[in-house]
Amino acid sequence: MTTVIPRIQRRSSNTSTGFHSSSNLGSLVQPQSDSPSASRQESRHMVAGHGEQGQSEHEPAAAGGKVEEEAPGEKTIRQKIWEGLDDPSSSRLAYWFSISVLSLILLSCTAFVVETIPSMCCGRYDDVWERIETVCVAVFTFEYLSRFIVVPTNSENEGLLSTTELSGFKPELMTRLRFFIRPLNAVDFAAIFPFYLQYLAPGDTGGTTSFLRVIRLARVFRLFKLSKYSQGMWLLSATMVRSWRALGMLGFFMLISVVLFSSVMYFVERGDYFFCTPEAVAQDLCLESEIGNRTEGQGLEHCQAWAEERYGFPLKCCWGEGWYVSQDANGDGCVDKSQFESIVATAWWCVVTMTTVGYGDVLVHTTLGKVVATATMLSGILILALPITVIGSNFNLEYERTVQEENLRREMEEMQQEQLEAEAEA
Repeated sequence: MTTVIPRIQRRSSNTSTGFHSSSNLGSLVQPQSDSPSASRQESRHMVAGHGEQGQSEHEPAAAGGKVEEEAPGEKTIRQKIWEGLDDPSSSRLAYWFSISVLSLILLSCTAFVVETIPSMCCGRYDDVWERIETVCVAVFTFEYLSRFIVVPTNSENEGLLSTTELSGFKPELMTRLRFFIRPLNAVDFAAIFPFYLQYLAPGDTGGTTSFLRVIRLARVFRLFKLSKYSQGMWLLSATMVRSWRALGMLGFFMLISVVLFSSVMYFVERGDYFFCTPEAVAQDLCLESEIGNRTEGQGLEHCQAWAEERYGFPLKCCWGEGWYVSQDANGDGCVDKSQFESIVATAWWCVVTMTTVGYGDVLVHTTLGKVVATATMLSGILILALPITVIGSNFNLEYERTVQEENLRREMEEMQQEQLEAEAEA
């Protein structure tokens, strides 16, 4: 079940604990204590230590090593709006707004799927789907433009588009360029842009119809908007980033194996080559335009005798020039064309076999080919097993870190609440 969660790594400090940025939570360890009070004391010690270490860089310190509490009024309207749009946990209004956007994403994707049902498509309920689409795009556009307008100049200020200034035309421009090219924001843009692009298309022509189909297909990108609100998708993306070395190793070994086994299987299973000759044209086995000089194989007119010698029946090569195998699987009286006619075509069989999918659309017939296929299957299992184990281990690490961050965040909130209650009583 998709759940709305606070994006801890983007939250800035506005508390009295001196904790500057929650992105550093990964370096902290969840206290291991059976006593809740002892656990909170240990957390206070950890947070206080962090605040004292980083106060010279980020926060002004008060007397006694304590960090001054940021006054709520110091935040500008722009910062408040940005927090509400970017962090669902910043306020109750931000939470319910994120719930609304999430519901519209699910509604839009559901409508995109349901309208393909024959009883629901082709003009029957187009007005319903158009209204749903219009409402969803309007809300998505409002969210995207609002975030584009109020994005702070210090937001992810790094990389080629970073700037040392925080006010003025240049930092505002660089901030919006950084906003536009971020992957999740690019997904948001791709989710709404096709809706407006279809109104710019020319009149109703065949090319326009195909163009609109592609635009409608682009609506499926809205599924990726769920990654901003789903803890599972955040966890998956973090795991993939952490496992990039294992994924690169997997791709490298797969590439080498596919080239190796495809090459071997091609030469084992390709069969015999027959080409077009004037005699074959006279027997209506090929076209005159296909006649050419070949350095390998024999003419199509010899195919019948070759098949009778190999297969025991006088079969013809009915499919023109190419590689043929001595069999007739479908019983149409024609020799079957080889399914391993090139190394590129054989690579499809190799990938399907190594990943243990086994569609069965391409079959091996010779004994030597079955030996090669067996080696391909076993090597595929070994090649996939090791990197996938690393990815699974990284997933466990990311999950444990997420749980620790969430537990520590709760403890910090409890500490803040206790401090506020103590100050109120004093």
